[in-house]
Amino acid sequence: MKPKDQPWKQILRPAISLGILCLIIGVALVGTHSLTAGRIEEQQEKAFFRSMERLLPATTYVEAQRDEKGEPFLFAALDEADEIKGHLILTSAPGYSGTIEVLIAMVENTIRAIEIVDASGETPGLGQKIRDEDFTNQFQNLTAPPVLTRSTPVEAGEIQAITGATISAKGVVQAVAEAVELYQRYIRE
Repeated sequence: MKPKDQPWKQILRPAISLGILCLIIGVALVGTHSLTAGRIEEQQEKAFFRSMERLLPATTYVEAQRDEKGEPFLFAALDEADEIKGHLILTSAPGYSGTIEVLIAMVENTIRAIEIVDASGETPGLGQKIRDEDFTNQFQNLTAPPVLTRSTPVEAGEIQAITGATISAKGVVQAVAEAVELYQRYIRE
């Protein structure tokens, strides 16, 4: 062996091996995603429907409005006689390290309940507290956009922040405020 060839062989062999390994892993990941994408989407749709049923039980849910991207965000909840029982609005806002999605049930211009649909980017133990009933129940019976406060709420519409998770709580308040505004724009006469 020539001394000049040795460094290239030491670099080239592992580089080729690593490249082949990366290619195999990449193909395996793409294949796995292709095989499971449909099932994942189906499970997400079922979970969303269960959230709708928990917030505003109805016989049927009808898509009422889509956003500029073509995604539905406003749904009408219908009873057996196809009468509107209320509306569900899906909104989102930035959280601590991701987007927070919130589903809001409104009946006659009043928030009946909210549910956090996705807060996967929020810090476990802190930011995830936005899912707790102590926090989400503060939104019940509001008729105006909520306002976040760090102290004990004294006025109607004030939502107490979560200690250590103010950014996450602020994201939920923004999402609910947007839902109230959308309701007033599209539903309220």
